[in-house]
Amino acid sequence: MSARRPGRLWIFFGIFLILTQSRSASADPVGPFVADFADTQDPGKFTLQTFPLMGIRLGEFDSGGTIRYAPSGDRDNSFAIPIVGVYGITKDLEISADLTYSTNWKSEAGQAAQHGGIGDSFIKLKYRLFDGGEEGWKPSVSTIGRIRLPLGNCDHLDPHKLGTDELGSGAYMATLGLNVGKWTKKWQWTANLWYNWPLDTTIDGVQTRRGNFLYYALAGEYAVSEKWSIILEFFGQEQGKTERDYRMLDNTDSRVLYAVPGVGWDISEKFFVMASVSIPVLGKNNPVTIIPGLFFNFNF
Repeated sequence: MSARRPGRLWIFFGIFLILTQSRSASADPVGPFVADFADTQDPGKFTLQTFPLMGIRLGEFDSGGTIRYAPSGDRDNSFAIPIVGVYGITKDLEISADLTYSTNWKSEAGQAAQHGGIGDSFIKLKYRLFDGGEEGWKPSVSTIGRIRLPLGNCDHLDPHKLGTDELGSGAYMATLGLNVGKWTKKWQWTANLWYNWPLDTTIDGVQTRRGNFLYYALAGEYAVSEKWSIILEFFGQEQGKTERDYRMLDNTDSRVLYAVPGVGWDISEKFFVMASVSIPVLGKNNPVTIIPGLFFNFNF
């Protein structure tokens, strides 16, 4: 234990130095990491974002919410790089699109496989109904409409690849949602509530429809210095049962809730960075996956 104490002292000393600067903190918000900001891009402005993410799958939540860990020695990991472009069309209206490249690798019962490629993509419109500004208590409120494009493969998977070649959903999906939030130079908070309708598709010749699901998120950020912020988010979803050949499948309804602590670095007006880790708090019929990630934002 004594060998660990110097490291802990350095951590506590670093936290103390950050907190002692909090009185003079004044910075634009850099978050949230997962949640969708309630305000919109300025007209004619373009932002490029990328989110390198590592998914480390530890096991599964069963139907009762108990974690079933993977056998020792098994590995099921993925690395994804979503790239998102956001453009302000007019005042209060923006459009965004994203494309993701991911690589999966898995080892199970002495077998190993790896596969990479393009995953599903999204196109989203956001319209701001109310602009809360920096002053006062009134929040900004916006609505979103989104379409998922099923570019990632999920059909006729190679059994020798252990599922690593499953890179998408195979189905179009429509989303409608509401964002509410407020930001100042010192802090910001954001809340999302979105409803999603996956459409029918055919997978391996079988009519398939995954259940509708509700996505929700709550995020907060506090500037501890002129350049640094601490971030805490929660996000999750509740999804109905999957239907195949017009029959509902048992134990396919799911839920998951993640906690996301993070830190943001406002490098300049054109560029900021965030780092976070998504930790599953509870779930049902869902993977138990730890997701460390980075966020790079470039303003043009």
